[in-house]
Order: sequence, then structure tokens, then C-alpha cells
Amino acid sequence: MAIAQRLMNRDELKNLVRVLYQQLEAADTAALYTADAEQSDDPELVAFFQRVLEQSRTLGERAQSLLQARLAGGAEQRASADTRADEASRESFPASDAPAY
Repeated sequence: MAIAQRLMNRDELKNLVRVLYQQLEAADTAALYTADAEQSDDPELVAFFQRVLEQSRTLGERAQSLLQARLAGGAEQRASADTRADEASRESFPASDAPAY
């Protein structure tokens, strides 16, 4: 794999982790705001913050799913490359006959 492609994959994974973290933070904050709105007896704000909470959770779950799929795919690709290298090594061994002494 080209170096640029590996770096892009790292950036993509890092971006997914960041989005996941941000959505978890947003959900946590929205839960606090929902509780505050409930104490203020403001049903319109309660509904709004509950919707923000639901959307943040949904986006966080999607980011988590995408991250898991890419991490699993990367492990499968590495395992496949290792298997191909092992097979090539076995097929070429011994590379030459041992010297006769």
C-alpha cells in the first residue's frame, strides 16, 4: 500500500474517532440541558434537547459502526497480506540447495 494511502486511512480513522467523541460529548451535554429544561418546566425546550440527544446518539452509533468496520477490514487486509507472504516464503524455501561440503 502506498504511503499516501496509509496516511489517508490514518486520517480517516482519526476523523471517525473525533466525530464519535464529539457526538458522545454532545449527547452528554444535551442530557444535562434536557434535565435543566425539565426543572424549568419548559416542554418545548425539553423536546428540543431530547431531539438533540437522540440525533447525537444516532450519529455517534453510526461513527462507531463505521470505525469498527474499518478497523476490522484493516485487520483482515493485514492478515491476508501476512498469509500471502507466508505462503510465498514456504513455496520458495529452500531458495537454493545447501552447499555440498
